[in-house]
Amino acid sequence: MTTRLVLLDTDDLMHPNTGEENYNESAYYNFYDPGRRLGGFARIGNRPNERHAEMTLCLYLPDGRVAFMFARPEIADNARFDAAGMRFEVRTPMREHRVRYDGPAVLLSRPLDLVDPKRAFSENPQRAVEVDLVYEGVSPAYGGEPRERREGSWVSVRHERAGHEFARGHLSAATEAYRHADYSFPAYAQAEVGLAKVDAARRRFAPAITRLRGVVDRLP
Repeated sequence: MTTRLVLLDTDDLMHPNTGEENYNESAYYNFYDPGRRLGGFARIGNRPNERHAEMTLCLYLPDGRVAFMFARPEIADNARFDAAGMRFEVRTPMREHRVRYDGPAVLLSRPLDLVDPKRAFSENPQRAVEVDLVYEGVSPAYGGEPRERREGSWVSVRHERAGHEFARGHLSAATEAYRHADYSFPAYAQAEVGLAKVDAARRRFAPAITRLRGVVDRLP
């Protein structure tokens, strides 16, 4: 029976809690509007077995200031991404996602104040922030996990040693990036970071660091 790297719509949804003490499921979205010179990122990481989530919002404002918020609210399970005013919604798997935030953020005129988070949060003003973004897929999703076709359905294969499944997925994604990128810098960086993750998953930390240093050295 042939094993293939297969991506299913269910891979874009919440996953079962597999019971590890540090089990973590997270999602991350970044964005940039060149017309308004406004960008940022949003992340939620669920740690249901530790009974909390991690919520991060960072907005890079046109005048150089940064609006930032971090929280670690309590959660009961891994049923959804919904934490401290931030919510991620998969409207159509692999096709359309929605990201919302309604809550406070610390307004930093000197973003490097975050080197000392406690001081940054206590000495800078907070402002109300509302974010509402819709992400629409413009190309097929790529990735997945090793699966076999059994009785008309794709079934996950779990006989691989720890880390290898993760590494193979990133290796495939990085190889695809190289194939289609014509070696432009953004695609080169994406591929190198993917291969660094492969190295790290296989506990080859020295080559992983070398790859990441190479990306930094080529920053425009």
